[in-house]
Amino acid sequence: MAISKPTLYAGFGNKLELYLAVLRQYEAEGRAAMAERLAHPDLATALRQAAAGAVSNFLAGEFRGRGCLLVGTAVVEATTEHAVQTELRNDMLASGALFEARFARAVAEGFAAPLSPALMGAIMRDAIYAAALHARAGATGAELLATLESVIVLLAGPGSELTSPPG
Repeated sequence: MAISKPTLYAGFGNKLELYLAVLRQYEAEGRAAMAERLAHPDLATALRQAAAGAVSNFLAGEFRGRGCLLVGTAVVEATTEHAVQTELRNDMLASGALFEARFARAVAEGFAAPLSPALMGAIMRDAIYAAALHARAGATGAELLATLESVIVLLAGPGSELTSPPG
């Protein structure tokens, strides 16, 4: 970036504040993209778009299998930095709320949900986070999408199956 540490810290205060600013920006961009994907009128398609977007992000860039900033670093930093733990928890709740809202919309449109929208939202959120971990461990996009497809079929119900494998 060609700026000195004093200049950088003048804007953010310290390393922790800089890290939190990066984390917040990452979270905001990720949630915006997820909300856009979840807007599709068909529930199963919306969930597939969300899964595919997340997997694409986890496998993008120079370091394939980079996973996710939250799963890759924030979970480690959260053990010693309360502010990171709070930010991580808030993002997890907000991400779950995005999925919960999409399931609630489907229920309002007549979907016979097998579980509460809140629980289904948490399950889908956690499956996405698990995919980030598996991406870090070297799983392929096809493997990640196949697992997420299974979760989608379990949550979206019979008839939501793809006629061909994802990817």
